[in-house]
Amino acid sequence: MRYTYGKTGTAIREADTESGRVRGLPGNNRSFTVFKGIPYAAPPVGELRWRPPQPAPKWDGVRECCYFSRDPVNFFPPFPGRIADENNESEDCLYLNIWTPAKSSDEKLPVLVWIYGGGMMGGTAASSVYDGEGFCKRGVILVTFNYRTGVLGLLAHPELSEESGYGGSGNYYFMDQMAAIKWVKRNIANFGGDPDRITIFGHSSGAIAVTGICASPLSKGDFIGAAIQSSAVLRDFDGVGEIYLALDKAEQRGMDFVRRCGCSNISELRNASTDLLKKTFWEWPLGRHAFCGTIDGYVFPASPVHAWYTGAAHDIRYLCGTAEDEENGLFGFPGVPNYLTREMLSEYANNFGEKKDDFLKFCE
Repeated sequence: MRYTYGKTGTAIREADTESGRVRGLPGNNRSFTVFKGIPYAAPPVGELRWRPPQPAPKWDGVRECCYFSRDPVNFFPPFPGRIADENNESEDCLYLNIWTPAKSSDEKLPVLVWIYGGGMMGGTAASSVYDGEGFCKRGVILVTFNYRTGVLGLLAHPELSEESGYGGSGNYYFMDQMAAIKWVKRNIANFGGDPDRITIFGHSSGAIAVTGICASPLSKGDFIGAAIQSSAVLRDFDGVGEIYLALDKAEQRGMDFVRRCGCSNISELRNASTDLLKKTFWEWPLGRHAFCGTIDGYVFPASPVHAWYTGAAHDIRYLCGTAEDEENGLFGFPGVPNYLTREMLSEYANNFGEKKDDFLKFCE
Protein backbone atom coordinates (compact mmCIF):
# COMPACT_ATOMS: atom_id res chain seq x y z
CA MET A 1 0.00 0.00 0.00
CA ARG A 2 1.36 3.40 -0.95
CA TYR A 3 1.10 6.13 1.63
CA THR A 4 2.24 9.73 1.66
CA TYR A 5 2.58 11.60 4.92
CA GLY A 6 -0.30 14.03 4.87
CA LYS A 7 0.60 17.08 6.95
CA THR A 8 1.26 20.22 4.94
CA GLY A 9 3.93 22.78 5.72
CA THR A 10 7.62 22.58 6.51
CA ALA A 11 9.24 20.07 8.84
CA ILE A 12 11.13 21.13 11.96
CA ARG A 13 14.31 22.97 10.94
CA GLU A 14 15.80 23.44 14.43
CA ALA A 15 15.71 21.24 17.51
CA ASP A 16 17.28 21.04 20.95
CA THR A 17 19.48 18.12 21.96
CA GLU A 18 21.11 17.33 25.29
CA SER A 19 24.36 18.85 23.98
CA GLY A 20 22.93 21.95 22.31
CA ARG A 21 20.64 23.25 19.59
CA VAL A 22 20.96 22.01 15.99
CA ARG A 23 19.78 23.30 12.63
CA GLY A 24 19.09 20.99 9.69
CA LEU A 25 18.42 21.65 6.02
CA PRO A 26 15.58 20.87 3.61
CA GLY A 27 15.65 17.48 1.96
CA ASN A 28 15.19 16.93 -1.76
CA ASN A 29 11.53 17.15 -0.83
CA ARG A 30 11.69 20.52 0.88
CA SER A 31 8.83 19.70 3.23
CA PHE A 32 11.18 17.28 5.03
CA THR A 33 14.28 18.11 7.07
CA VAL A 34 17.56 16.23 7.36
CA PHE A 35 19.98 16.85 10.22
CA LYS A 36 23.44 15.57 9.31
CA GLY A 37 26.39 15.01 11.59
CA ILE A 38 24.88 15.38 15.07
CA PRO A 39 27.41 14.10 17.65
CA TYR A 40 25.96 11.36 19.85
CA ALA A 41 29.21 10.71 21.74
CA ALA A 42 32.62 12.28 22.25
CA PRO A 43 35.28 11.66 19.58
CA PRO A 44 36.89 8.29 20.48
CA VAL A 45 40.43 9.53 19.91
CA GLY A 46 43.61 9.70 21.97
CA GLU A 47 42.98 8.27 25.41
CA LEU A 48 39.38 7.46 24.39
CA ARG A 49 40.58 5.01 21.73
CA TRP A 50 39.34 1.58 22.87
CA ARG A 51 37.15 2.97 25.61
CA PRO A 52 33.33 2.91 25.84
CA PRO A 53 31.65 5.91 24.18
CA GLN A 54 31.52 9.01 26.36
CA PRO A 55 28.93 11.85 26.32
CA ALA A 56 29.25 14.35 23.48
CA PRO A 57 30.63 17.77 24.46
CA LYS A 58 28.11 20.58 24.81
CA TRP A 59 28.13 23.68 22.61
CA ASP A 60 26.68 27.17 22.68
CA GLY A 61 24.48 28.67 20.00
CA VAL A 62 23.08 26.68 17.09
CA ARG A 63 25.14 23.95 15.44
CA GLU A 64 24.70 23.77 11.66
CA CYS A 65 24.05 20.12 10.78
CA CYS A 66 24.17 20.33 7.00
CA TYR A 67 26.96 17.88 6.16
CA PHE A 68 27.64 14.25 6.94
CA SER A 69 30.54 13.60 9.25
CA ARG A 70 33.63 11.88 7.93
CA ASP A 71 33.44 8.12 7.48
CA PRO A 72 34.66 5.78 10.22
CA VAL A 73 38.06 4.18 9.68
CA ASN A 74 37.34 1.19 7.45
CA PHE A 75 39.38 -2.00 7.58
CA PHE A 76 38.47 -3.25 4.13
CA PRO A 77 41.39 -3.28 1.71
CA PRO A 78 40.79 -0.78 -1.11
CA PHE A 79 38.73 -2.26 -3.95
CA PRO A 80 36.47 -0.97 -6.75
CA GLY A 81 32.96 -0.29 -5.52
CA ARG A 82 34.01 0.23 -1.89
CA ILE A 83 31.22 2.24 -0.24
CA ALA A 84 33.32 4.29 2.17
CA ASP A 85 35.92 6.74 0.86
CA GLU A 86 39.32 5.94 2.36
CA ASN A 87 40.32 9.58 1.81
CA ASN A 88 37.43 10.75 3.98
CA GLU A 89 37.98 8.59 7.05
CA SER A 90 38.43 9.69 10.64
CA GLU A 91 38.41 8.16 14.10
CA ASP A 92 36.24 11.16 15.03
CA CYS A 93 33.16 9.46 13.62
CA LEU A 94 30.45 9.09 16.29
CA TYR A 95 27.75 11.16 14.61
CA LEU A 96 24.19 10.46 13.55
CA ASN A 97 21.75 11.74 10.93
CA ILE A 98 18.01 12.31 11.23
CA TRP A 99 15.39 12.59 8.48
CA THR A 100 12.10 13.92 9.83
CA PRO A 101 8.78 14.91 8.24
CA ALA A 102 7.44 16.23 11.58
CA LYS A 103 6.15 19.79 11.59
CA SER A 104 6.28 20.08 15.38
CA SER A 105 7.81 18.27 18.32
CA ASP A 106 4.44 17.00 19.55
CA GLU A 107 3.68 14.69 16.60
CA LYS A 108 5.17 11.53 18.17
CA LEU A 109 5.97 9.80 14.88
CA PRO A 110 7.40 6.27 14.80
CA VAL A 111 11.19 6.07 14.59
CA LEU A 112 13.44 3.66 12.70
CA VAL A 113 17.14 3.40 13.59
CA TRP A 114 19.27 1.86 10.83
CA ILE A 115 22.51 -0.09 11.42
CA TYR A 116 24.41 -0.54 8.15
CA GLY A 117 26.39 -3.67 7.27
CA GLY A 118 30.03 -4.02 6.37
CA GLY A 119 31.39 -7.29 7.70
CA MET A 120 32.08 -5.67 11.10
CA MET A 121 35.03 -4.06 9.29
CA GLY A 122 33.64 -0.94 7.67
CA GLY A 123 30.79 0.99 6.13
CA THR A 124 29.37 4.48 6.45
CA ALA A 125 26.04 6.11 7.21
CA ALA A 126 26.75 8.72 4.54
CA SER A 127 25.94 6.39 1.65
CA SER A 128 23.13 7.71 -0.55
CA VAL A 129 21.62 4.21 -0.35
CA TYR A 130 20.54 5.06 3.21
CA ASP A 131 18.71 8.29 2.38
CA GLY A 132 15.65 8.58 4.62
CA GLU A 133 13.16 10.54 2.55
CA GLY A 134 11.30 7.39 1.50
CA PHE A 135 10.48 6.80 5.15
CA CYS A 136 9.48 10.44 5.65
CA LYS A 137 6.87 10.03 2.91
CA ARG A 138 5.28 7.37 5.11
CA GLY A 139 5.32 9.47 8.24
CA VAL A 140 8.36 7.77 9.75
CA ILE A 141 11.56 9.32 11.13
CA LEU A 142 14.81 7.60 10.07
CA VAL A 143 18.05 7.77 12.05
CA THR A 144 21.39 6.51 10.72
CA PHE A 145 24.75 6.68 12.45
CA ASN A 146 28.44 5.80 12.23
CA TYR A 147 30.26 3.54 14.66
CA ARG A 148 33.70 2.02 15.20
CA THR A 149 34.51 -1.21 13.33
CA GLY A 150 37.38 -3.64 12.88
CA VAL A 151 40.39 -3.17 15.14
CA LEU A 152 39.06 0.10 16.56
CA GLY A 153 35.67 -1.35 17.39
CA LEU A 154 36.43 -4.88 18.52
CA LEU A 155 39.95 -5.17 19.98
CA ALA A 156 40.09 -6.95 23.35
CA HIS A 157 43.23 -7.00 25.52
CA PRO A 158 44.04 -7.74 29.18
CA GLU A 159 45.15 -4.14 29.77
CA LEU A 160 41.87 -2.84 28.36
CA SER A 161 39.93 -5.28 30.53
CA GLU A 162 41.84 -4.17 33.62
CA GLU A 163 41.17 -0.47 33.04
CA SER A 164 37.53 -0.88 31.98
CA GLY A 165 36.00 -1.08 35.44
CA TYR A 166 33.90 -4.12 34.49
CA GLY A 167 36.66 -6.64 33.81
CA GLY A 168 36.12 -6.97 30.07
CA SER A 169 37.08 -5.34 26.77
CA GLY A 170 36.22 -5.34 23.10
CA ASN A 171 32.62 -4.69 21.98
CA TYR A 172 33.15 -0.94 21.41
CA TYR A 173 31.42 -1.67 18.10
CA PHE A 174 28.26 -2.72 19.96
CA MET A 175 28.58 -0.07 22.67
CA ASP A 176 28.69 2.70 20.05
CA GLN A 177 25.53 1.33 18.49
CA MET A 178 23.74 1.12 21.82
CA ALA A 179 24.92 4.64 22.72
CA ALA A 180 23.38 5.96 19.49
CA ILE A 181 20.09 4.17 20.22
CA LYS A 182 20.03 5.56 23.77
CA TRP A 183 20.72 9.05 22.38
CA VAL A 184 17.71 8.64 20.09
CA LYS A 185 15.59 7.50 23.02
CA ARG A 186 16.54 10.62 25.01
CA ASN A 187 16.37 13.22 22.22
CA ILE A 188 14.09 12.15 19.38
CA ALA A 189 10.96 13.74 20.87
CA ASN A 190 12.40 17.15 19.97
CA PHE A 191 12.47 16.06 16.32
CA GLY A 192 8.82 14.97 16.37
CA GLY A 193 9.52 11.34 17.20
CA ASP A 194 8.00 9.03 19.78
CA PRO A 195 10.68 7.64 22.13
CA ASP A 196 8.30 4.81 22.95
CA ARG A 197 8.02 3.71 19.30
CA ILE A 198 11.63 3.10 18.29
CA THR A 199 12.46 0.12 16.07
CA ILE A 200 16.03 -0.84 15.19
CA PHE A 201 16.91 -2.61 11.96
CA GLY A 202 20.00 -3.66 10.05
CA HIS A 203 21.31 -5.72 7.17
CA SER A 204 24.12 -8.29 7.03
CA SER A 205 26.60 -7.44 9.81
CA GLY A 206 24.17 -4.67 10.76
CA ALA A 207 21.63 -7.44 11.35
CA ILE A 208 24.21 -9.35 13.38
CA ALA A 209 24.56 -6.18 15.44
CA VAL A 210 20.78 -6.06 15.93
CA THR A 211 20.70 -9.65 17.20
CA GLY A 212 23.58 -8.88 19.56
CA ILE A 213 21.99 -5.70 20.87
CA CYS A 214 18.74 -7.57 21.48
CA ALA A 215 20.65 -10.05 23.65
CA SER A 216 22.44 -7.42 25.76
CA PRO A 217 21.03 -6.28 29.10
CA LEU A 218 22.47 -2.83 28.41
CA SER A 219 19.82 -2.08 25.77
CA LYS A 220 16.73 -3.39 27.50
CA GLY A 221 13.82 -0.97 27.22
CA ASP A 222 15.43 1.24 24.58
CA PHE A 223 13.25 0.09 21.64
CA ILE A 224 10.06 -1.85 20.99
CA GLY A 225 10.95 -3.81 17.87
CA ALA A 226 13.76 -5.07 15.67
CA ALA A 227 14.02 -6.06 12.01
CA ILE A 228 16.80 -8.50 11.19
CA GLN A 229 17.71 -8.59 7.50
CA SER A 230 20.07 -11.34 6.30
CA SER A 231 21.77 -12.14 9.58
CA ALA A 232 23.83 -15.29 10.07
CA VAL A 233 24.37 -14.96 13.81
CA LEU A 234 21.82 -17.50 14.99
CA ARG A 235 23.99 -20.48 14.19
CA ASP A 236 27.22 -21.84 15.62
CA PHE A 237 30.51 -20.94 13.98
CA ASP A 238 33.75 -22.86 14.37
CA GLY A 239 37.30 -21.69 13.73
CA VAL A 240 37.49 -18.64 11.53
CA GLY A 241 34.11 -17.08 11.09
CA GLU A 242 33.28 -16.97 14.78
CA ILE A 243 30.93 -14.13 15.68
CA TYR A 244 31.52 -14.19 19.45
CA LEU A 245 34.63 -15.22 21.38
CA ALA A 246 35.25 -16.01 25.03
CA LEU A 247 37.07 -13.11 26.69
CA ASP A 248 40.34 -14.99 27.19
CA LYS A 249 40.51 -16.03 23.53
CA ALA A 250 39.66 -12.50 22.36
CA GLU A 251 42.36 -11.08 24.65
CA GLN A 252 44.91 -13.53 23.23
CA ARG A 253 44.14 -12.30 19.73
CA GLY A 254 44.49 -8.74 20.98
CA MET A 255 47.91 -9.42 22.48
CA ASP A 256 49.02 -11.01 19.21
CA PHE A 257 47.83 -7.96 17.29
CA VAL A 258 49.72 -5.58 19.61
CA ARG A 259 52.92 -7.57 19.03
CA ARG A 260 52.42 -7.61 15.28
CA CYS A 261 52.12 -3.81 15.37
CA GLY A 262 55.54 -3.64 17.03
CA CYS A 263 54.06 -2.27 20.25
CA SER A 264 54.62 -3.52 23.79
CA ASN A 265 51.43 -2.24 25.43
CA ILE A 266 48.09 -0.53 24.86
CA SER A 267 49.53 2.91 25.58
CA GLU A 268 51.86 2.55 22.60
CA LEU A 269 49.05 1.17 20.44
CA ARG A 270 46.88 4.19 21.30
CA ASN A 271 49.57 6.33 19.71
CA ALA A 272 49.88 4.15 16.61
CA SER A 273 48.61 5.48 13.29
CA THR A 274 45.50 4.06 11.70
CA ASP A 275 47.67 3.23 8.67
CA LEU A 276 49.71 0.89 10.87
CA LEU A 277 46.56 -0.67 12.33
CA LYS A 278 45.18 -1.27 8.83
CA LYS A 279 48.42 -2.67 7.42
CA THR A 280 48.83 -5.07 10.35
CA PHE A 281 45.21 -6.16 10.06
CA TRP A 282 45.47 -6.82 6.33
CA GLU A 283 48.68 -8.84 6.75
CA TRP A 284 47.42 -10.89 9.71
CA PRO A 285 46.76 -14.55 8.75
CA LEU A 286 43.39 -14.42 10.53
CA GLY A 287 42.43 -11.50 8.30
CA ARG A 288 38.85 -10.31 8.37
CA HIS A 289 37.86 -12.98 10.90
CA ALA A 290 40.30 -11.78 13.56
CA PHE A 291 37.96 -9.49 15.49
CA CYS A 292 34.38 -10.14 16.53
CA GLY A 293 32.12 -9.77 19.55
CA THR A 294 33.45 -10.74 22.97
CA ILE A 295 31.57 -12.49 25.76
CA ASP A 296 32.88 -9.97 28.26
CA GLY A 297 30.44 -10.41 31.15
CA TYR A 298 29.14 -6.86 30.68
CA VAL A 299 27.83 -6.14 27.20
CA PHE A 300 27.31 -9.87 26.75
CA PRO A 301 27.09 -11.84 30.01
CA ALA A 302 26.71 -14.97 27.86
CA SER A 303 26.80 -15.78 24.17
CA PRO A 304 24.04 -13.91 22.30
CA VAL A 305 23.51 -17.09 20.29
CA HIS A 306 22.74 -18.92 23.55
CA ALA A 307 20.47 -16.07 24.66
CA TRP A 308 18.40 -16.41 21.49
CA TYR A 309 18.17 -20.18 21.71
CA THR A 310 17.09 -20.09 25.36
CA GLY A 311 14.57 -17.26 24.99
CA ALA A 312 16.67 -14.76 26.95
CA ALA A 313 16.74 -12.15 24.15
CA HIS A 314 14.53 -9.09 24.61
CA ASP A 315 10.81 -9.80 24.60
CA ILE A 316 9.87 -7.42 21.79
CA ARG A 317 8.43 -7.62 18.27
CA TYR A 318 10.73 -9.06 15.60
CA LEU A 319 10.74 -9.14 11.82
CA CYS A 320 13.31 -11.50 10.30
CA GLY A 321 14.18 -12.45 6.75
CA THR A 322 16.49 -12.05 3.80
CA ALA A 323 16.74 -9.17 1.37
CA GLU A 324 15.68 -8.99 -2.25
CA ASP A 325 18.52 -9.99 -4.64
CA GLU A 326 20.33 -11.65 -1.73
CA GLU A 327 24.13 -11.58 -2.20
CA ASN A 328 23.99 -9.93 -5.62
CA GLY A 329 26.86 -7.48 -5.88
CA LEU A 330 28.44 -8.95 -2.73
CA PHE A 331 30.41 -6.27 -0.83
CA GLY A 332 30.09 -3.87 -3.74
CA PHE A 333 31.82 -6.08 -6.31
CA PRO A 334 30.19 -5.95 -9.75
CA GLY A 335 29.45 -9.01 -11.82
CA VAL A 336 27.83 -11.32 -9.27
CA PRO A 337 24.31 -11.75 -10.75
CA ASN A 338 22.06 -14.68 -9.83
CA TYR A 339 24.40 -15.73 -7.06
CA LEU A 340 21.66 -17.35 -4.98
CA THR A 341 20.49 -20.16 -7.28
CA ARG A 342 17.54 -22.49 -6.79
CA GLU A 343 19.97 -25.35 -6.16
CA MET A 344 21.65 -23.39 -3.38
CA LEU A 345 18.28 -22.48 -1.89
CA SER A 346 17.19 -26.12 -1.92
CA GLU A 347 20.40 -27.16 -0.17
CA TYR A 348 19.95 -24.45 2.44
CA ALA A 349 16.36 -25.57 3.01
CA ASN A 350 17.68 -28.89 4.36
CA ASN A 351 18.49 -26.97 7.56
CA PHE A 352 14.74 -26.80 8.23
CA GLY A 353 14.32 -30.58 8.45
CA GLU A 354 10.70 -31.67 8.17
CA LYS A 355 9.70 -28.07 7.47
CA LYS A 356 11.87 -27.88 4.35
CA ASP A 357 8.88 -27.80 1.98
CA ASP A 358 7.23 -25.06 4.05
CA PHE A 359 10.40 -23.00 3.80
CA LEU A 360 10.65 -23.43 0.03
CA LYS A 361 7.00 -22.52 -0.39
CA PHE A 362 7.56 -19.39 1.70
CA CYS A 363 10.45 -18.40 -0.59
CA GLU A 364 8.42 -18.66 -3.81
